[in-house]
Amino acid sequence: MSCAAHILNLIVKDGLSVIESGITRVRDSVSYWSSSPKQVEKFKLACRQMQTDVKTLGLDCPTRWNSTFAMLELVVKYESVFSRLQTLEPQYKCLPSSEEWELAKQMLDYLRPFSRLTEMFSGTTYPTANLFFPLVCKMRIALKGWQTSYVLVVKNMADNMIEIFLKYWDEISGVLVMIVILDPRYKMMLINYYYLKIYVVGLENQLKRVRELCDEMMNYYEAKSATTRYSVVDRYLEDPLVKRTLDFDVLQWWKMNKGKYPILAEITKDLLAIPVTTVALESAFSTRGRTLSPQRSRLHPDTLEAIMCSQHWLWATSNGGGVPEEEICTGEELKDEDEDGPQILD
Repeated sequence: MSCAAHILNLIVKDGLSVIESGITRVRDSVSYWSSSPKQVEKFKLACRQMQTDVKTLGLDCPTRWNSTFAMLELVVKYESVFSRLQTLEPQYKCLPSSEEWELAKQMLDYLRPFSRLTEMFSGTTYPTANLFFPLVCKMRIALKGWQTSYVLVVKNMADNMIEIFLKYWDEISGVLVMIVILDPRYKMMLINYYYLKIYVVGLENQLKRVRELCDEMMNYYEAKSATTRYSVVDRYLEDPLVKRTLDFDVLQWWKMNKGKYPILAEITKDLLAIPVTTVALESAFSTRGRTLSPQRSRLHPDTLEAIMCSQHWLWATSNGGGVPEEEICTGEELKDEDEDGPQILD
């Protein structure tokens, strides 16, 4: 399973390549006006003269597209300030053109939902894979819509992004489909809903493949298990859906219903253990690097663990913890959708 956050980064970076020249000029402008305290003061003075809120400019990290998005989102607010600075300092020669400013603003509108997706994929307190299927589907629907855009740059960007996305989709769609089927709140409901929007042609074949995958998985686990086949897929799918609530724990539900669906419970245990993103692991190692330093390198392992756990708990408490309420698919989005389909995140 490839890291969802890493794949999303590759997808959007490839799309941003169509406006690379404009991004480079924005990056050079930020670098120029934040290169020294004197330049920073000139920028702040121009902001005050233009009666614009003064904020600190920051360069992006080229390997992280969402940092580029954050840089653009801040800098476009200072278009008039940069224009004024050019008249005051002739050495400033990397001012983006008016067309590049306008294009950057349009790209921000298109990429803002992907920025929210990156935040969701980067979460460290809600790692179970059943949460990711709706997000990946919404990404696919959005890119499909962009390919029909009348704005040539947007269409070219979508064409670049869709190629990488489809490789990722072919790799992980089967796993995510099985995982969402094993979520008793949705089963086939989400798959029918999103596949209807994704596969205009060949929908029946795709749904047939989903069912064949279920049967293959059952046959494989039955061959390893001494349990007789009374926990069939049909019985599970025909049972009523579980009520959708914000505090629903899919792991606890399967633990409580293992006796009713023993083989499906074994499948669920294996599938939900698959990490869809490596951000949580990388974050743990990064935190360790910030906690230990050459000046503080002799902490006892128990002390180090206590410090890291306390930091995590305090951060989770201050930020609410768990999955943001607006990110959870409650099923309401399946009702009365308009013809253009759902947005990436409501």
